[in-house]
Amino acid sequence: MFKQGSWTIKQFLLAGSIAIFMLVIVNVLVTQYVFSSKAALLELESKVVESSNTLLMIRRNEKDFISRIQPKYITQLQSLKVSLEQQLTSINHLLAESGLNISFNSQQAQRELDQYISSFTLLTNEIYRLHGGNHQMGLLQVFDRDAIQLQQRVNELDDPTLFSLIINNKSTTFEFFDSFEPRLLVEISKQFADIESHIESRSSLSSELQQPFSDFKHAFYQLQQSMQRRGYSESQGYHGAFRQNVHNIEKSLNLLFKTIPSQVDHSISALVNTQLITEFLLVLCIAAILCYLYLAITRMESGLISAKQKEQRANRAKSAFLANMSHEIRTPLNGIIGMTEILNDSKLTAIQKDYLSTINSSSQTLLMLINDILDLSKIESGHLEICPHTCGVKEIIYDTAALIAPKAQQKNINIEISLDESIPNYIRADEQKLRQVLMNLASNAVKFTAKGYVYFKVENQGQTADSIKLLFLVKDTGVGIDESKHQQIFEEFKQEETSTSVNYGGTGLGLSISSKMVNMMGGEIAIKSSKGEGSEFSFLLNFELQNDEVLTPKLRNTHVIYCTTNPNSLLLQNLKGLHYPFALIDNIANIGDLLKQSSVIILHAEELADRQGLHDVSRSYPNIAILLARGNHHYKEDFGDLVAGYITLPLLGSRLDSLLQSVALQSKQQVEQLDIYDAENKPTAGFNAKINSGLKNLTAPEPKASAYTKQDMSAEKQPATLAKMVLVVEDNKVNQQVVSINLAKLNLPYLIANDGQEALEQFKQHRGQFSVILMDCMMPVMDGFEATKAIRNLEKQLATQPVPIIALTASILDDDIQKCFDSGMDDYLPKPFKREVLVDKLAKLH
Repeated sequence: MFKQGSWTIKQFLLAGSIAIFMLVIVNVLVTQYVFSSKAALLELESKVVESSNTLLMIRRNEKDFISRIQPKYITQLQSLKVSLEQQLTSINHLLAESGLNISFNSQQAQRELDQYISSFTLLTNEIYRLHGGNHQMGLLQVFDRDAIQLQQRVNELDDPTLFSLIINNKSTTFEFFDSFEPRLLVEISKQFADIESHIESRSSLSSELQQPFSDFKHAFYQLQQSMQRRGYSESQGYHGAFRQNVHNIEKSLNLLFKTIPSQVDHSISALVNTQLITEFLLVLCIAAILCYLYLAITRMESGLISAKQKEQRANRAKSAFLANMSHEIRTPLNGIIGMTEILNDSKLTAIQKDYLSTINSSSQTLLMLINDILDLSKIESGHLEICPHTCGVKEIIYDTAALIAPKAQQKNINIEISLDESIPNYIRADEQKLRQVLMNLASNAVKFTAKGYVYFKVENQGQTADSIKLLFLVKDTGVGIDESKHQQIFEEFKQEETSTSVNYGGTGLGLSISSKMVNMMGGEIAIKSSKGEGSEFSFLLNFELQNDEVLTPKLRNTHVIYCTTNPNSLLLQNLKGLHYPFALIDNIANIGDLLKQSSVIILHAEELADRQGLHDVSRSYPNIAILLARGNHHYKEDFGDLVAGYITLPLLGSRLDSLLQSVALQSKQQVEQLDIYDAENKPTAGFNAKINSGLKNLTAPEPKASAYTKQDMSAEKQPATLAKMVLVVEDNKVNQQVVSINLAKLNLPYLIANDGQEALEQFKQHRGQFSVILMDCMMPVMDGFEATKAIRNLEKQLATQPVPIIALTASILDDDIQKCFDSGMDDYLPKPFKREVLVDKLAKLH
């Protein structure tokens, strides 16, 4: 144990921890005191602001009432007055607790507030008296009414003098109410006297005008007195007294509103300074302990470096083990998958092709499990990268569905696929990782579903000239996931329940790896699920568009006759997308009218009552290929030679394309020597006659020999003089055979080398005759890396054009991939590879 004086690190850390703990407690107490004090001061400040706003609202309601004369403003004002009284009481109480040196008499403020309300009440009553209210006429309305009645009576009489007196009087009264000049009041009194004298001098008018005039005169003086009480100006009468009370209350409260905020800010600053001092002391103590720890850690550094080196050696050993495991498993798996693809192109019965599809699905499942283990290692080390390239997004969905189809059929689960028609055939994406994510979601869906369906959906969520947003969705009708466990299932080695792995199997890695991969691709997996109601996983990703016109499907020569009463929308979408001309009919009897030399018939298995129905169709059209479409969960009955192939719905895409081209070629070979089609590729009258007569024994000639004949795979029997050959460097015999057959199908001559040393010798012997080299990496004698370096050095010495070298290896670790490029290779193709990927890379070079 390292010691500083008589103290060990443990003792010093203990003492320092106690000191820090005590200082933290003091700091917490100070912080709590500061917090509570600040809260009280801020509450006081808040109350002051609130009371200021309340006073402002009182003034606003007061002015609104005076301008609009509506009772609601008085009600609101009374309510605000009560609130302000409560706020002033609360402020007085908070001031006493805060210790602020502010003299504020809340009782005096409330008395002034009461006086303010009393003066406002007098003013409002007078305003009501003037303008009316509660369905009663105000003095202004009464005055206007009496003036109108008097004017009407005067107008009915033929008395110009009286008319003139009345008009002058009204003009003077209006001028008085506009200016409130005292001299006008004297003049109005004189005018009233003149009018009375004139009325009395005309005895005939006295009875008719005396009462209207008396009412008018009385209304005027009442109105004048009310206005005088209210105040001819804002500084007179009730209005003047009211304004004086307003000034008093504002003066009393403004002192409070201005003083409290400044003192609150000052007190808060003092509290903050106190808290900063305690925090500084705490930091100082921690810094002292850290300085001591720095000295101790310096001594320990050598030990940590040694431990790190051991860990790095362990990681390298782990990586080497994973690389070796990957190579050893992928090498035979490449033979299985490669030979499966090759066998699929041979002449097989429909049911044999179906069995072969199951073998391929199982191989792909094993490959995905290997990828999960390796990807977990990459994720943990931070070496997993996204590598986008051109890929068919629709094929990814179809392939994923095909991989789970055998398990789905065993459990009688229906597979459904929905693809947006606006989705392009090709995008740029990391195909392997996208496949892996979808496969993990799909395999979980079929694993946890006992009945119902597994549903795939891809939807276009927005497209520009260069990119597209795609929503991927996998839904099932399985056991579902409790909402409280939605986050748990995305953790490594975690499943919803501890019994899940026992009941259903699995490692608990799939969702964790998938979530991380989707995050790296710029998205996030979303889940919608409840216990017993199935699950729905979805994620949204943005991809670059692939604008290469070469990848656009060309118009096919095969003519499809689709006969069904219930057409499958996805099958129709595929026929259109793959550019097959087709006719859709609902009656078998109409097939003969549509037949061409290149026709292929598609029927639905569930629409055939029994095997005899298929016999009848086959006899009627003996030289036309018949394809039987059936759901993935239906019983797969073997109809033998009655059908040329099976279409498993919804597993379409390239599978449908390959099947249609394959059966169309066989059908063409069977009928090309029969004179039954005219120059326009339509059935002749003779052929129609044979069909209509129900000829039973119409047979076709033997198929023509294929353009490909089996070649001897040994390097010794290959023609050495052929130019532009492919050099295959591979130590595994099965993989040699897989690559060789695929090259033969492309009519590409090739040579085989069993190791890197042999490849170097072949390169020297056939200098300038190789267009590309397919180089394995892990080989005896000389590996692919050393062989590549030797070839590149030889090219430099001879000053020749470098030959493209494609790494063909079972290792998919990033270090090995980088090592391929560092050694001088131009491209990389991992095993097991798909034939179309190899064809694509070779096509770019030839």
